[in-house]
Amino acid sequence: MTSDTNYMSVNLTVTDPMIGSFSASPDSFLGLETSCPDSDPYDNFTLTCTATKPTIVKPNLVIAWTHNGTIETGTVTTTGEDTITTTITNTLSFNASRPSDSGTYRCTASITIPDSTGITTSEESTVTIRPPALPVPAINVTATPGTITAAISFIIPNIAYTPETYSVKYTGAILQTTEATSIIRMSPDDITAINQEFTIMLNGLEEDNTYTYTIDSTNCLGTTSTVEMSFRTLPTLPVAPPMDCTNITFLPSNVTLIWTGPTLIDQNGAPVGYNLTCMNANGVSVNGLSPTRSSTDTMFTITDVMPFTSYTCELSFINVVGEGPPTQCIFETAQNVSYDSPQNFTSIPDLNSVLFSWMEPTSTNGIIINYNLTVTKVNEAKLMTFIIEANPNQKIISKLVVGFSPYQNYTASVSASTIIGAGPVATTAGRTLPDIPSSPHLVVSPVVINSLTVAYTVPVLNETTINITWSPPSHPNGEITGFIIRIATDAITSPNNVPFVTGRASYSLIFGGLRARIPYYVSVVAVNEVGEGNSATAIVFTKSDSSITVSPSNVQAMRIGDTIVLSWDPVTLEEAKGFFVYSIRLTPDDGSTSSTLRQTNTRTISVAYDTTSVNITDTEPQLAYTVSISVLLLSDVGLIEGPATHTSITMPPTIINNTDDDSLPLVAVIAPTALIMIFFVLLVLVCIVIVVLYRKKSKKFDISKDNELSVAPNVGYGLVAIANTSATQNNEDIYEKIDEYLYEPIDDKIVQQKEEDTPIVGDSVDNIAIANCPAYATSPIAAPIFSPNQGETNEEQDVDAYEDMS
Repeated sequence: MTSDTNYMSVNLTVTDPMIGSFSASPDSFLGLETSCPDSDPYDNFTLTCTATKPTIVKPNLVIAWTHNGTIETGTVTTTGEDTITTTITNTLSFNASRPSDSGTYRCTASITIPDSTGITTSEESTVTIRPPALPVPAINVTATPGTITAAISFIIPNIAYTPETYSVKYTGAILQTTEATSIIRMSPDDITAINQEFTIMLNGLEEDNTYTYTIDSTNCLGTTSTVEMSFRTLPTLPVAPPMDCTNITFLPSNVTLIWTGPTLIDQNGAPVGYNLTCMNANGVSVNGLSPTRSSTDTMFTITDVMPFTSYTCELSFINVVGEGPPTQCIFETAQNVSYDSPQNFTSIPDLNSVLFSWMEPTSTNGIIINYNLTVTKVNEAKLMTFIIEANPNQKIISKLVVGFSPYQNYTASVSASTIIGAGPVATTAGRTLPDIPSSPHLVVSPVVINSLTVAYTVPVLNETTINITWSPPSHPNGEITGFIIRIATDAITSPNNVPFVTGRASYSLIFGGLRARIPYYVSVVAVNEVGEGNSATAIVFTKSDSSITVSPSNVQAMRIGDTIVLSWDPVTLEEAKGFFVYSIRLTPDDGSTSSTLRQTNTRTISVAYDTTSVNITDTEPQLAYTVSISVLLLSDVGLIEGPATHTSITMPPTIINNTDDDSLPLVAVIAPTALIMIFFVLLVLVCIVIVVLYRKKSKKFDISKDNELSVAPNVGYGLVAIANTSATQNNEDIYEKIDEYLYEPIDDKIVQQKEEDTPIVGDSVDNIAIANCPAYATSPIAAPIFSPNQGETNEEQDVDAYEDMS
């Protein structure tokens, strides 16, 4: 067997593979050690090494980093394996650099071929990590000043650490002594910069002022400052005039002016002198002022002046640059006191004031700046002084002086003053106009029933005689000619005239012929040239009745919530025949059958005789009540209670819910009934309001459990010393105050009567005037007849009676 075989010869040439596109970056890096929080981006760096090989070459391409000969492990990535060329990348990243990271980093790329020499290439990268350090001081510092600015230039040799800023810290001698830092802060762009020049502009400086300053370089570790240097700003014109230009002399032929130079901050340069120019009101210039231009003295005496003449001067400050703005000085020469007193000094009196008027002196010898008015109240020896500023445009000067009493003597003097002093005085005198006198001081005692002061009375000598004692009013307001004493009943008024005796401190009138069980209304008034004055009043019974048969009528009660409103028609003093109070008892109808228990729950209230309505609060809305009201008469033997008037207050209706089928008819019955009851309640309320309004001065009380009153009886009239009367007894205006001077003490002798212990102020018994009721000095004046049906309270009738008496 044979075969044909063909052979072919092939020559293969084998070459070593190549490493292409090899690079390492960056070739150098200057960074900072991670120490301060703001050192980024200089406290981290990344080194990248890249190489390529043909993909067909099977041996691997190896890239490695070494740091100072020590292998560093980086992040290796391979791309392009499915293409012709494969790229290998090795990355070293340092997020928090340290000085130990400094050194030489070498990147080596190699391909190892079996049985052949390896293929290797490499590149180096130098890394320098700078440790933290304080900034390097600035050098080549220069200052270029202006008037209010300065340009500070300097060079920073190199950057020690970042971030790094530069500022100017400066202090101005004398004018700006507070240390300041420039608003502008410079900073480098790159830590690799060297010999970098900066300029900082200072603004808001003061002219012609020396400043010391330093350049501060600051990083996170601290501040490095240059040595202290200085510069001086340039001068300029003054910006302010002199101040407080004043004339300190008052001579007819010369004037000395003093002033204060501008503040140093406004002088803007070294001082040279002052420019002073003056002229009078007629436009004549003053000579001899040139020495001030070359003198820094702030006082100058002007001799070229005329007496009592007005001058206007202009004064300005001069520095090395020139003259500043002027100020104006106005002065007058040589005033003197006025030779004359004010003219036509008169006074026009009124009741409580005096109007003084005058004109300026004929020869003033200067400018009148004020008038001194002195007024003396002769009766009180009280001196009043007034300073009235003068108005040159006012020819007649007036001053109204108040605070006088009627019929009061006064003297007055007035003088005119210039700047030198006061001239002679003008005088006048007079007396204010008279007025009606105030109330006399009537001796009275309070009538107290169950702790209520219901009236004031005068001393009773017996069943037919009373003692009326009084002293003159504190303010007679004129010449007192006498006194009128009126004793009024419900039918007559008996006036008695008592003449005034100069120097007499007290008066008494024994008035007889009275009857028991009748109220007498006493009033005392003083009379002067104007007429009758205010009256002092009292009510007196010579003896009260020993029994009481009257009771309140037309008693009505209404419930509003927890308050019961009770009203009634009043019982008069004439009907009761003595002083009395109303006793009100409120008894709850709580269903108890025990009279003792019901009496325990009863509330008892006492109100004055002139009361016609009370509000009783704090009641129980769910209970019915029985109200009784009666008269408690103050007799000689104690309290006597009259017949009571009763009324009942029912419980409010209760709403009952019914769910039966008959509920609709029940509602139909209840609804009209409720409407009728509401209408009735409203009608009663309207009636009560009308009654209360009709009684114009009737008393009304709000009574709660906290202010219930005792009904313990008093012996006799319950007369107590006025000084011991509590102020709280008149909280509800139970009685009317007699007059504003009622309580003033009387220092005269007190004479005791045998029958009574009531004090009598004034003369002895032998000198006391005796008056009997039937004997009238004048015709009797009929008083209005008291009747509860007239719609007027006793108090109103009393007032009407007193008005008729006057």
